[in-house]
Amino acid sequence: KYATRWQIANVAVAPGFRGRGISRRLMEVAIDHATRAGGLWVVLQVYEGNAVARGLYHSLGFEQVGGTMDLYAPKAPRIEQYTPHPLIKRYTVSDWQPLYELVNHQVGTQAQWWRSIKRSDFQPAFEERLAEWFWHVAGRGTIYRRAIQESPRFEAALTLEARNWQGEHNLQLWVRPEHYNVFDRALIDWALWRLQDYPRWPIRTSINTEHTQAIDYLVRSGFAPQRTLLTMRRRLTEDAE
Repeated sequence: KYATRWQIANVAVAPGFRGRGISRRLMEVAIDHATRAGGLWVVLQVYEGNAVARGLYHSLGFEQVGGTMDLYAPKAPRIEQYTPHPLIKRYTVSDWQPLYELVNHQVGTQAQWWRSIKRSDFQPAFEERLAEWFWHVAGRGTIYRRAIQESPRFEAALTLEARNWQGEHNLQLWVRPEHYNVFDRALIDWALWRLQDYPRWPIRTSINTEHTQAIDYLVRSGFAPQRTLLTMRRRLTEDAE
């Protein structure tokens, strides 16, 4: 029995053969195959900057259901002043349940339509925890975990992978939509303040495209958008939900 959701993983045409409708024909064949196999939906991902491909997919009936923007700063930005937020607290890997609930709340059902958030993504295996401890003891860097809590649940949270040795710092941020433009700024400021004790290596982060307030604040803080990956889908039958 075939699955009801089919993914078109890649569509590529050699440069010398582009502009002849080959991509459209390949897409039509793939959609037809998924339909005849009992598929209800077909899904794909495309970079926002690929206007030609996006135009093709829109013309074939695809709709956007989510996206992620990658942002990058060649050096960790400095902040002149920092006032700690009173609700920022440290959390550990054992606090995976409130973090999992927070991420589910922010991302929502629509954005998880293709790839749902898994509990296992927030439950590091023993080997991963041991590697993190060794990484810290060896002086290579530290993974910081901070959350804003007004109750047992997390209102916002981050993980910051700060490196002492050459490499890139990495920031992950999650915020409940009702706290956009408030708690996101507090956590971003905390992360940049924390990194002032580390070498100014590059820093990367990925933000949900719907979280425009965080994207704008990161840009004002010195980050630059690099690329945006969009998820698109098309209904194959009227029975699809």
